[in-house]
Order: sequence, then C-alpha cells, then structure tokens
Amino acid sequence: MRRMVGIHTRRLRDICRKLFSTSLIGRPCRKILWLTQRLFLELHFAFEKLYTNAPYMLVVGRQLHPGKLLVVAKHFDHLKHVVRTLPLQPKISVLIPVYKVSPVYLQECLDSVAFQIYENWEICAVDDASQDPAVTAVLSGFQSQFGSKIKLSAHDKNQHISATSNSCLSLATGDYVVLLDNDDRLYPHSLAEVVRYINLHHEPDVLYSDERLVDGHGEKVNPPFHKPEWSPWLHASVNYTTHLSVYRRTLLTEIGGFRLGFEGSQDHDLMLRAVEKSSKPVIHIPSCLYQWRAHPASTAHSIDSKPYAANAGEKAVTESLTRRGHNAKVLYEPHTVHYKIELELPSPRPLVSIVIPSKEARDLLATCIESIFTKSTYTNIEIVISDNGSTSKECLAFYEEIKGRYPNKIRTIIEPGPFNFARQCNIGAKHANGDVLLFLNNDTEIKTPGWIEEMLPFALLPEIAAVGCKLLYPDHTIQHAGIMAAGRDVAVHAGLELAEDDNLYGNMLNTLHEVSAVTAACMMVRKHLFFDVGAFDEHYFPNGYGDVEFCLRARSHNKSILYTPYAVVIHAESKTRGKSVEYFERHLMMRKFGHDILNDPYLNPNLNRDSIYQVDQFYNALDLNGQQMKFFLETPQDQWISKLTPTSGGARMT
Repeated sequence: MRRMVGIHTRRLRDICRKLFSTSLIGRPCRKILWLTQRLFLELHFAFEKLYTNAPYMLVVGRQLHPGKLLVVAKHFDHLKHVVRTLPLQPKISVLIPVYKVSPVYLQECLDSVAFQIYENWEICAVDDASQDPAVTAVLSGFQSQFGSKIKLSAHDKNQHISATSNSCLSLATGDYVVLLDNDDRLYPHSLAEVVRYINLHHEPDVLYSDERLVDGHGEKVNPPFHKPEWSPWLHASVNYTTHLSVYRRTLLTEIGGFRLGFEGSQDHDLMLRAVEKSSKPVIHIPSCLYQWRAHPASTAHSIDSKPYAANAGEKAVTESLTRRGHNAKVLYEPHTVHYKIELELPSPRPLVSIVIPSKEARDLLATCIESIFTKSTYTNIEIVISDNGSTSKECLAFYEEIKGRYPNKIRTIIEPGPFNFARQCNIGAKHANGDVLLFLNNDTEIKTPGWIEEMLPFALLPEIAAVGCKLLYPDHTIQHAGIMAAGRDVAVHAGLELAEDDNLYGNMLNTLHEVSAVTAACMMVRKHLFFDVGAFDEHYFPNGYGDVEFCLRARSHNKSILYTPYAVVIHAESKTRGKSVEYFERHLMMRKFGHDILNDPYLNPNLNRDSIYQVDQFYNALDLNGQQMKFFLETPQDQWISKLTPTSGGARMT
C-alpha cells in the first residue's frame, strides 16, 4: 500500500512539474505565486512598521517598552568606543547652507549633528538672506550652546545654493567635508561610520552612503535606497550618490568648490568633477546614514518642484562627458527623472556581425532575421548563422533563400555536432568579418529600431567589455534587464516577469547602468576583446551560465558590463532547445567565482539576492522611524541606555 502511494505521489509530482514548465499554464501560475509573495512582503513591511513603533505605543502609566531600541543604543555606544581606537581621527566639517527653512526642521538638522557619537566635527552654516528671525534664533541659540563647534555667517543678499555652499566651504577647517541640507538629518552613527571607512580605505578622497526618504513629520517613506558600488555610467544617468556625500576638503578647494550656474544640480556637478580629479577609488558606505526629508518644496518630493534642476543636470552631465572625451547628447526623461545619454557613433560606422546560433528552426529564424532587416535603422551589418547540423531540406532551402534575398549580408556556417551553445557562438565569431560581435538568439524579434545604435557606442568604449539590452517575453513582461549575482543560485535576471516599464527600485530597469553580467541572448562585444578574454568556455560551460562566466572573466580584466534599457528585443526564451540540467556548471561557478557571486558590486549587501531589489530584513534594526529618531535627538547620549534599560518597575520616559 505504501509503495502504491509513493508511485502515485511521484506521478502526481511529475504531472505538476510538466504543467508548471509550460508557458500556457506555468507562467500564469508563477505570476500568481510571485504576486502572492509581494502581497505577503507588503504585509510584512506593515507589521514591521507597527513593531518598530510599538515601543512608543505601548506606554502604560508612562512606562516604556523599548523593544529593539535598546539594542540600537548599545550598538551606537559600542561603535563610539570602537571608532576611538582607529588611527585616523579626522575633523569633519558639516556644510549646511540655510535658506527660509522651517525652524523645526533646522533645529532637528542641527541636533542630528550635535548628538553624533563621533565628536570631532564642526558645523559651517551660512544663512543666504532668509530674513526670518526664527531661523536666526535657531542658529544663534545653537551657537551659544556649542560655541566654536559651529561657525556662522550670513549673506546680505540672496546668492542661491552654489554660492552659499562655497561660503560654507570657506569656513571649513576639517580634513573632510560632509554636505547636509538644512531640512535633513543624520543618524547618530553617521560620522562614526564615515570615519571607519576613511580608516578602512586609507584616506579616500570621495565617499558616499545609502539614504532614506522621510516625510515632513520625520516618518519613513518607502524602503531605504541601498545603492550600488561606484558606477560611473549610472552616475552619469542619475545622481544616485546624492546623500550622504563626503569629500576631502583640499580636493574641493582644488576643483574650485561648487560652480555657479548649476543650481539645482550643484551636488551632481560637484561629484562628477571631484571624481574626475581624484586618482583614488570612490568609496561606497553600504549603510543608511542620511534622512532626506520629502516635502512640497524639496527635490526629494519631486524634481518638478525645481524644474531648473533638470536643466542644470543635463548641462553638468554633458560637460562631464565632454571632459571624458565623449561627444554626447544628454536628455532629461521626466518619466524616470533620469538622463538618457546618447553617445555619438564613430564615422565610418563599424561593421557589426550578428552571430545567431541555430539548428532546424526555420520559422523562428525567419521571424528573427526579417525583424532585423525591416526594423533596424543601423545598416552596416552582416548576419552569421552558426548551425550545428541542420539537415532538413526546408531549413537548408531557407538558408539559400535568405542569402539571395539579402545578398552579401548573410552567411551560414554549418558544423555538425551536439548542441554546444558556447561552441556555436565561438565558431560564428571566428567567421565574423566585423570588428563588433552581436550575439543573438534565434528566438528573438527586434522591437526598437535603434537597438544597435543604443548599444554600439558603449560597446566601443575601451573600459566596457559587453553591453546587453532589455529582453521581453512575448507578453511584454521582462525576461532580462541585466544579470545580478545571486550567491548559491549563481545569477538571476533583474526585473524578471515585471511589466516592461516597471519603475522598480528608482527606475533601475529603465536606466543605463553597470551590471555583473548580461545574457548572450543579446550581447554586444568587440571581436578582439572577445578573443583576448578567451571567448565562451566550450568545455565546462557549453550551455548553462556561459554568458555569466564570460562576463565575470571580462570583469577580472578590469572591464565593465553595461545594461541599456533603450535597446529592446522580444525573446521567447530557449524555445528551440528548452531547459537543461546545469548542476555541474552551477557548482563550478561557485568554486571559480565564489567571491563575485557573493559580492555583486552593483547589488547592495543590504538587499536580497533576488530579481526585485528587496531589502534584507536583517538590516531593519538600524532603520529608525520618526519616534525612534526623536528619542536619540532629544535624549543626551549618556542617558540613551539607562532610559531604555528595563528596571523592576519598567523603563520610564522622563
């Protein structure tokens, strides 16, 4: 009886597995499961918010149940003593340009500096003719309390943000400067973490941290923004570094500080010029150290509140690209609040060899090739069909037909053998006449006419190894928007099965940016670089993970991989070959690239290794809500732990 039950169970499992593997049934079911997961995550976040507020809600007879807050306070206290042991104790100048700010916001801003657990700081604040007695009272009151630790000045006439920031910089005497808007806040440990990373990375010139939005009441808005490591093309597309930005003071002096005429994007312009001037790596601090307040007058709320910021940003990025030797057009995109970068194509246009592996796939290949010739606006192309043994008369006749239809544009290379995707790509690449290779699956169809023009100028850059595009399933959900390293799962496609224009994680799917890898279903690479790096590995990665392995190998040669959303291709994934078992390749990837797949520089360590940038709940301990921040701002440091430590009568608020 038990044996019969086991047999029927296995049969049922096999039937379910086959059903879920089909596109007709499996994809809708997977979509439902994914949406259910998202619903439970939203519920989890709601309960998390309730939990983090609970210490201030569960007050009975003035008794406080501190929850996780005591753990955080102890962490801050421990970090304070750790930082004191570090060899470098740099002075940090906090620059605060002031203009017609709410006195309440300004007071919180100043208090967030005053209660830093790292004590070697100074505030350099300049009032840009606010003409508000309440603002003046807050500044003078703070100075009377902290004396020489705050340096104040005021303009007789309004000179705007760049000039006011320069006035703040002129007051600074610190080794490093930190930029703080007059309505925003630092966390109690922000400067301590900055100093820890200054020591860890041997006095870098430029650093930046993660950040989060808060509303006018200081309550959390959306998950924190956990940023990637330094990504120059992402930074050209959007000022993702923003807050908290830290600079060596002498570097800012050397580049002339903030430039007039870039108001609204002065911070973006400053970062671009500072990075260009520095010879040291830009350091990312993967910790949320800044609370950016979103209210109707701030760019945190909407760039529409300061439309001049977009114009200044276009100018800043354009000039930066020119200094880097690129002729480019920079266009602000309101729907993403980012910039689209259009690099100038070289003249004459290089020949692009489109390498398409195929076998016995006449109909698919016909759709693919027809879309290339009827939709593409780039004409200097050739197609190399790398066939591993088609024998049907229909397929072979089709090859002759399309070669006649597009003379001197299509060649077929037939080398019979078992399916080996890497080998077919390599064979096609060897027979290619172009200086640029474009690997393309046969089950694809071009959607954007300028797809080659969007990829080509970036693929020609010496620092770039490969460029990938946005791939969509036939139902126009995302199949590929770059590849993320995923630990023991090796790799995942960003944005998998989301809507084509989904604004996931600050529109990352719709923005040019660096990634760990891109799929060879549509990958552009220079021919000489492809073979210099070693081409695709035919022996150990013949089918699975070969594109990821190639990209990681290229990155070990100090090259970058780029994803562009502006080239879009429809892809019926693996339609001719289906799925394959890839356990050996997975294990080998873990052994060969363990560090890379555990430490994707473009996926913040505070995010899960999934396709949708979910925040790892382990991080939430330090993600303080409004009431928790208020406790640290209003309570003297030496009383943090004592006020939160339960006594026999319970902890009390005083």
